[in-house]
Amino acid sequence: MEHRYDVLVLGAGAAGLMAAWELSAAGRSVALIEARGRTGGRVHSFHEPGFSLPIELGAEFVHGELPLTRHWRERAVLGQYAVSGSIWQYKGGRLQQQEDFIEEEDALEKVWPQVPEDLPVGTLLDRFLQGARHEELRFTLRRYVEGYYAGNLEQASSFALRRELEGEDEAQYRLETGYGPLLTAIDTECAHQGVFFCLNTPIRSVQWCPGSVRLTATDGRTFVGGALVCTVPIGTWQAGDIEWAPALPAKEAAARQLGFGPVLKLVLRFRDRFWAEGATRADLNFLFSDTDIPAWWTAVPKNEALLTAWLGGPNAAAFRDLPKDALVEKALANLAQIFGREQHWLRGQLVSAHYHNWSQDPYCRGGYSFEVVEGPRWQAELSAPVDSTLYFAGEGLLPGPKIGTVEAALQTGQAAARQLVADHPRT
Repeated sequence: MEHRYDVLVLGAGAAGLMAAWELSAAGRSVALIEARGRTGGRVHSFHEPGFSLPIELGAEFVHGELPLTRHWRERAVLGQYAVSGSIWQYKGGRLQQQEDFIEEEDALEKVWPQVPEDLPVGTLLDRFLQGARHEELRFTLRRYVEGYYAGNLEQASSFALRRELEGEDEAQYRLETGYGPLLTAIDTECAHQGVFFCLNTPIRSVQWCPGSVRLTATDGRTFVGGALVCTVPIGTWQAGDIEWAPALPAKEAAARQLGFGPVLKLVLRFRDRFWAEGATRADLNFLFSDTDIPAWWTAVPKNEALLTAWLGGPNAAAFRDLPKDALVEKALANLAQIFGREQHWLRGQLVSAHYHNWSQDPYCRGGYSFEVVEGPRWQAELSAPVDSTLYFAGEGLLPGPKIGTVEAALQTGQAAARQLVADHPRT
């Protein structure tokens, strides 16, 4: 006899965990179903024995003061520290410090009054920033959108870029123990509240009618509930990995309009901080380069010899099929070029390398979402509940600048669960 739950939650990342916590706290019986063998989704923290810092292969930064992130950090008694340090650029064979992520912002501010409506960033560059005098600014903006957003110029919203740049002085933090323990705290409370966890369970189809949902896993197991909170990533929607019966064509079409970027993340641990030699580079934090891997960052203000290589957007797509060992060698070659070292010497300094290709991950097919022109319209379509039975959440469904963050996932998971509870009050 099948066990029927009040609610099924599909996906045990931040959104799914938050939804399961809210629902179970409200007295609902919940089954939390996850394709991976772990909870956390695109939060993927672990520790190397004898090394003081967490290795973050997924989400890493806390962008500003975020209410739910702060709530769970304090609830789990987790420390955080501000990200600090200097920004450097390697271009045309020269390594030099720069004052800000985009130094030509004054020129861009003169352009904004001429932009009558939101445009893709690529159109903005072609229409308003032509000519040799804007060549450096075009290069910088392209690097920012493709790197920081993991986006592409054809989709990324220029108005979102403007808002991002106007607020870029917002403080950024890291959690002392990494993001993993924050989600573990929610996971643990869910278990205490009676949530049933079912890991290693990829779902191939969702059959539904008002008041009833049946999930069928790839191994044939089925799960039945009165409602569903679906928190799968935008990349899963876009790939059509789950069959819906009856189909949800409007939601599938909306998902295809949203921005979801490929990401590759490589974390390299060395014997010492060779890049920090000399007083001027002691606090090197972010480094942008015109090499194959365009974005790097260190653990500053911590003094550990940790260096992250980051590829997002089209840069990630170009290397998505490259094996880990080949990417490590490419990273070492890039570092040798940037810092004037021998590649074989750097190889000897390397202690460990950790890598995750989110673009090839079958359970997300990319890194995170970015804002697109008319994005709120498509987000509203995809997030709207269906027949008080299907509810939706995830980092790609929160309009505004927090899209793509753990906070966005937490907020949408909470909102979907609270809407479900309101729609189905206990009698």
